[in-house]
Amino acid sequence: MLGGVYSDQRCPLCGGSFKDDGKRGLSCPNHPEQRATNFRIAFKGLCLRFINYDDAQQVLSGMRFKFREGSFDDRDYRKDQPLGFSNLADQFLIYKATVEKKRSTGKMVYHLNYGRNFFQNRNIKDIGEGELQDLLAFLPSHLSDKTKKNIFTTLHSLWAWVQKRERKKNPFFIIPEFPSIQYQLAWRRIVDKPTQWQILQEIERIAPNPKIYLACLWLATYPNVRPGELIHVKEKDFDLLNGTLEINFNKENKPKKIYLLPEDVETVKSFPRSFPDLYFFRKKTGRTFGGKLLWRWWKRACDNSGVEGVPLYPGTKHSTATDLKRSLGATRAREATGHTTNKAFERYIVGDPEDLRALYAYARPDKGLTKNSCPSGNGNLLKLKE
Repeated sequence: MLGGVYSDQRCPLCGGSFKDDGKRGLSCPNHPEQRATNFRIAFKGLCLRFINYDDAQQVLSGMRFKFREGSFDDRDYRKDQPLGFSNLADQFLIYKATVEKKRSTGKMVYHLNYGRNFFQNRNIKDIGEGELQDLLAFLPSHLSDKTKKNIFTTLHSLWAWVQKRERKKNPFFIIPEFPSIQYQLAWRRIVDKPTQWQILQEIERIAPNPKIYLACLWLATYPNVRPGELIHVKEKDFDLLNGTLEINFNKENKPKKIYLLPEDVETVKSFPRSFPDLYFFRKKTGRTFGGKLLWRWWKRACDNSGVEGVPLYPGTKHSTATDLKRSLGATRAREATGHTTNKAFERYIVGDPEDLRALYAYARPDKGLTKNSCPSGNGNLLKLKE
C-alpha cells in the first residue's frame, strides 16, 4: 500500500524497529509492550511528523484517497505553504509589478491586506464561498460598499491568477462564488465653467510657483490626464516642434499623447529648459511636486473664492467633462476625455490632432469669458454622479 506510518524510535530492549500493526500503533515485534510515541508519515517524497498515531493514520488515509482520486498535491502538506493565501498574495503582487509592469500596486496591497488579516496563510483551496462571506462580515463597518466591492474585485483577480497558473498542475482548482455586493455611487460636487475659471485665476494669483497654476489649468483643459500622471512629466516628454506631450507615467502602462494648444506650447517655451530627465513640474530642489501639492493650492483657492466641497479632480476633469458633454454631446466629450466606453478609462483612442486641439481650446476655462465675467461672491456648484 502506498505510503505508511513509521517511527524513528527504536525498541529500548532489543534496538529493533517499531512496526505498524494497522490498529493500535507501532510496536516492537519481539516486545509488543514497547510502543512508539513519535510518528512520521512517508508518502510520495513527503515526511510529516505526528505525536498521535490516530492523527497520522487519518492524514495518511486522506492522502491515499486524494491520490486515487487524482487530486493529490504535495504542496498542500509542505511546511512552506506555497498555496497559502499570504504567500500567493505576495507572488501575485510581484507578478503584477514585474510581468504586467503595473506602476502602482498600492491599492492592491491595501485590498489584499484585508484578506491577509483574515485568512493568514490558509491554503487557498480551503477558502470557499462561506469563508468569503465571513470575510465580508469581518470588514470594518466604516468602509463604504464601493470600497468593499473593490476589495473583493482584487481578491477575485488573485483567484483568477491562481486558477490560470494551476491549470495544468491542478485542474481541480476552482474559483469559489464571491459575495454579491451592491453599492450606490455618491454624488460629487463639480463647478460650472465660470466658477472653474475663477478658481484657476485665484491659484494664479496666490501660488508662488507659476507651474502650480499651469498644472491645474492643464488638468481642466486636458481631461484625459490625471494629476498623478501630470506631475511625473519630464522635460524630455515634450515635442514642442509638433506641439505634443507624451504621458509615460500612467496606470495603463502605455504612452498617451496629448496635443497641446498653441498657447500652451508657447508657455512651455517661456520656461528655461533643463536636463531631459528632470521633472517639468518641479520644486526648486529639482524634485517633482508632491502628490497633494496641487490639491492644497486648489483647496486654498476654493476657500478664497467661496467654493466648498469641490476637490481638485472633480473641479477640473469632471467639471470639464460635464461641460463638454452638455455643450458638444457625449460622443465628443468621450473623445476629449479619452474614453471609448462609459467604463472609466477602459480604452483610449487617438483622434485627429487638430480636432483634439479644437476640443481642448473649447475646454479652456477662460474661453468665451471676459476679464470681468467671473462671478462675484460664491461660486456655482453642480452635482455629478461618480
